[in-house]
Amino acid sequence: MTTITDKLAQINAIRAQIEAHGKLTDEILRRIEYRFRLECNYYSNRQEGGTLTRQETRTVMIGSITVSGKPLKDIREMQGHDKAMSDILRIGRGEANLFEKRIMEIHRAIIVEDDPEKQAQVGRWKTDFNEIITPKGEKFGFLPPDEVPEAIHKLLDWLKAELEKNTRNNKNALHP
Repeated sequence: MTTITDKLAQINAIRAQIEAHGKLTDEILRRIEYRFRLECNYYSNRQEGGTLTRQETRTVMIGSITVSGKPLKDIREMQGHDKAMSDILRIGRGEANLFEKRIMEIHRAIIVEDDPEKQAQVGRWKTDFNEIITPKGEKFGFLPPDEVPEAIHKLLDWLKAELEKNTRNNKNALHP
């Protein structure tokens, strides 16, 4: 069985191999990020029942909304998801911070609801209990609604502390 330590060692080894070839050009980094966004956008939306093909996803990402025969909701969701992915990548590069308001902005960007009652919940902490049922029938429940804000506060405090450790090259810092 592969442990997290084994996986981190593999990641570090691959990273060292890449870095041995020298710094990637800005153009290569831009292309890698674009491909990453395309794949995340396409597969995430397909998983949620979206109908856009990979080519249609690419078309929406470049701002040319000429996708015919597809629900407008799918196009709007793709636009929002791509904006959210770009924001998440900015956070990952250290160009933006993660905080409660940004989490809610990301939620508003990726969720498109036509039902006014459901739309009122977008970008807010949940108010109902929820769970996931796997194809095997296993149920996984989530935190009760009243516990979510405090759990998010704790998570963000922990994240900020760990990022600070990494910034200071603290030997006890978690692997990025």
